[in-house]
Amino acid sequence: MTLMSVLAMALGLSGCVSLSPDGGMAPVRNIAFAELNADAVKISTQGESAAAAERVAALLKRPLTAGAAV
Repeated sequence: MTLMSVLAMALGLSGCVSLSPDGGMAPVRNIAFAELNADAVKISTQGESAAAAERVAALLKRPLTAGAAV
């Protein structure tokens, strides 16, 4: 095979890759839970973003410990 045909095939096959309906969050959630004993969520909307910002602001008002940092 020539270099051009290999590159064309690689480019064509890369279009076949797709994420799961959850946007690939399942592996992230699994790793976060296994390593940190915490949940990870995908922020997709303005409402979720605002709620997350409020949660961060509330958390930052408390003293920061090593456990709380994680």
